Parts: sequence; C-alpha cells; structure tokens
Amino acid sequence: MLSSILDKIKWDKFGWKLQLTILIIIFCFILHLFRLDKPTTKEYFKNRNTLKDNQESSNLHNNNNVNKDNKNQQSQKPNLPFTIQYLTPEDSYALFKDNQYLDKMNPSNLKARGFESKATCVKNYTNSFQTITDENKQNVNDLVSLMLKKLQYSPVKYLLTEILSKSKIAKCASWLEGNMPHTHQNIIVMPPFWFDSLTDEDKLTNAGSTLIHELVHVEQRFKPQKYQDLYKKWNYHKADYIDNMEEILALHRHNPDEDNYQWIWENNGSYYWTGAVFKDRYPTNLHNINYLSYPVVLLDKSSANSPNLFKLKSLSTPTHLHNFTQYRNYFGVGANHYNPNEIVAQYMENAYQSDISSGVNIDDIGDSNPGYIAFKKEFNLD
Repeated sequence: MLSSILDKIKWDKFGWKLQLTILIIIFCFILHLFRLDKPTTKEYFKNRNTLKDNQESSNLHNNNNVNKDNKNQQSQKPNLPFTIQYLTPEDSYALFKDNQYLDKMNPSNLKARGFESKATCVKNYTNSFQTITDENKQNVNDLVSLMLKKLQYSPVKYLLTEILSKSKIAKCASWLEGNMPHTHQNIIVMPPFWFDSLTDEDKLTNAGSTLIHELVHVEQRFKPQKYQDLYKKWNYHKADYIDNMEEILALHRHNPDEDNYQWIWENNGSYYWTGAVFKDRYPTNLHNINYLSYPVVLLDKSSANSPNLFKLKSLSTPTHLHNFTQYRNYFGVGANHYNPNEIVAQYMENAYQSDISSGVNIDDIGDSNPGYIAFKKEFNLD
C-alpha cells in the first residue's frame, strides 16, 4: 500500500523537507488504520478478565453438576435387594382426607390430640407429613443394610425382605399421634426423632427395633389369619359386643395399629377386657392413659372357640395390667401390652434384639412365659 502511494507522488515538485514531512504523515495515517480494529490495552485486559471469569464460572458450574451427579449416584447406590419407597408431604392429603380411623374419633380422642372438632383434626392430619431428605433416605438405607447383615441367618429377616419391600415410609410432624411411630395400611409413619436416631451408635438396637415393631403391624394387615391363629392360642378373642362398656370404650385411646377395641382375654374360665384408657374425659395428650383390665361375663358364644357376647361385671373395678399377676406371668411384657397386636409386636422386637445381640432379651420376656413360647412356635422362631 505504501509503495503504491509513493509511486503516484511527483516528488520532483517538492523540496526534500516537504517530502520528508509528507512521508511521515502518510506513515502515521497507515499505522492508525491498522490499530483501529485492535482493542486498547485497558480494553484487552478487561475483555481477557471477563473471558477468564466466564470460563471459570462455567467450569465451576460444570464441576458442581458433576459433584452433584456423583453425590446423587452415591446416595442412590443400590445396596439393598429391594427399593425402599418414601412418601412426600403431599401424600398426607390422600391418606387422611377420607380416613376411617379419623372418622371414628370421639371427643376424648380428639381432645387428647389437641383438637376440638373432627374437621380441624382432619385438616391438620392432611398436612402432617414432612420432607424426607436424601440424607434421611441414605441413613434409612444404611440401617436396613446393617440389619440385613445382622439378620442374615435369622427368621426375623423376612420382615425386611417381604414386608418392608412392600411398604412405604413417611416422616410426620412431631405432634402427630403423640410423636409415636404408627402405621396406616402399608405405610409406616415415623416421627422426626426416629430419623434423627439413625446416626446414633445404637441405631441398630433402637431405631432397628422400632422399624421391626411397625413392620409387624403392617404384616397384621397383609396376613391377618396368621395372627388370629396365634391370638387364639393365647386365648384372646374379639367380642362382637360388650354390654355396659360404653363409658369405658368412649375413654379408650384409639390406635391406628389396632383393628379392634373389644379384645377379651380368657384365663382359667374367667374373661377380661384389656385396653389403654384415658385417665379422664378431657385428656391433655395421648400419653395420659392407664393400661387396664376389666372383668367381664360371657353371655353367649357361637362356638366353643369363639366367644361373642359379653357384659361388664356389675360394680367391677379395673386392675392395672402391671398388677395383673396372671397376665404378667403369661405374657411377660411390661409396657405397651394392652392388646394382642401390640404384644406380638413387642415379642418380635425381643426376637430381633436377641438375634442381633447373641441371645439378650428385652423386658421380662423369656421362655418361662407361655405367651412367648406359643409365639416362637407359631412363627417358627425356635
């Protein structure tokens, strides 16, 4: 370019000083043209730093995604022979909107749960589930994996492989059912403290036992005949009707793990109703109860093995189950022992703890109790 421009100039018409001036001007002009499309030093570093920041941000985002994916893959790593199903907060609406358990709530049971009306109770129950975090799920997964390992040769193992595999776990607000674990259908509802205990050193004993207990309640719905056969061997019967028991039954604490509130225990020709009874008509919480037995009289039975109609003995006074010597000697359970559904769940806890701790029993349960002997035989736990 410079040579073509110089060729066109008639240099002989200019003096040497003017020629030099013209050459300098032309050189500066051409140099300026080349620099017009170049960024300034300040702009260059600004653009470079912006590009670097964008690149680093992109790399960080990609790394975070990779780490997140790796973490999710780790938390979802299948270390169980089955997948544990979990419920979300939204699932509480479907469970409790039209729930027979809530439909049967009477004034004392509503009061014990902190409600004045059934409508308020249902409204709160339909919003009672909480989010189960990925960490919660991994902790449950770890617990079950450890339990399966400990129960490798135990007959109790079937509760995990056959019942838990068909069940669902929900996390509830601490106020629900007095902060007590419970079940509905095949849903195991655990309060926050249970999920918190999954990181404890003794989680296998405490959290594991609770899970076993609730799995028994789920199986009672899956296989009712299996449990009814055991209850008959215990001489526990379902009454169709108990005359003169209306006031007592109105104070009986409702339990979602019970399918009947009219259990009668027969012992040496005598009959006793057993249950969890509120201490007054206006209980302040679900723990304000006594475990009681009332003597009843058999009025009629459809067959020799199935008593149906009973009547509360006139002027009879209740006996606390912990003071009922014959009952304690037969079953050996010191708490949560007011109906056969709970007794068998306590027994299974005992069998589980015995297997994971080399024969150590809980409570006062042992082979000296006829009820426990019948349980082990019926469930092939010998």
